[in-house]
Formats: sequence, structure tokens, C-alpha cells
Amino acid sequence: DQEQFCAEVSDILAAYECELDVIFHDTKVTNIDHYTSDDLPIVMRPSGFGGTDPVAAYEMANEFNPDLIVHLTDLAMDYSRVEVPRCDVLIACTEKSMLKSGPKWARVVDIT
Repeated sequence: DQEQFCAEVSDILAAYECELDVIFHDTKVTNIDHYTSDDLPIVMRPSGFGGTDPVAAYEMANEFNPDLIVHLTDLAMDYSRVEVPRCDVLIACTEKSMLKSGPKWARVVDIT
């Protein structure tokens, strides 16, 4: 869940000199937070919630030209309208029963 994801993001920022943009979304992008290794420990400010449509979040992520997209989700959404990202995608799934429902272009991992 969010607490575990926040811990994982903090570990990445502690281990590597890097920057992360976290995009919160439901049916649209609701918030974007930018973090660097200097921001540790991080505190995320989620917003939105409700129905979930990943299209706007992936469009926004592609605008950042990322090296990697990490998507924390329960996978209870339709990826059929998402344009395949130009980088690798790792989906950190919070719902074990949904693990096989991820898009073919992403690597799905169980974080339960």
C-alpha cells in the first residue's frame, strides 16, 4: 500500500542520486510531487481516489521522458487505451488476485 510504496521510494532515493516524480491520479492527474535524495524521509500527499483510469497519468509520465515508470496500483483498471510508454514500466501490484491482469508491455510484481 502507500506506506510500503513510500518506504520503497525512500530506499531508492537513499541508494541512488536521482530524482523522482510521483503522479497521483484517479480518472485524471490530481497531483504531482517531485523528490530528490535531499528530501528524505519523504512524505507523500496522495489526492484523488475513486474511479481509476490510467490514460492521463501515463500521458503525463511520458512528458517527463522517464527512464522508468513505477506504477503502484491494485490493477483494477483498463489499460487498453494507454499508449505504450517509451520506457520500461514496473507495476507494483497491491492486490494478489489481479496480478495476471496487467498490460503485456509492463512487468507486474506482487508487493503484498
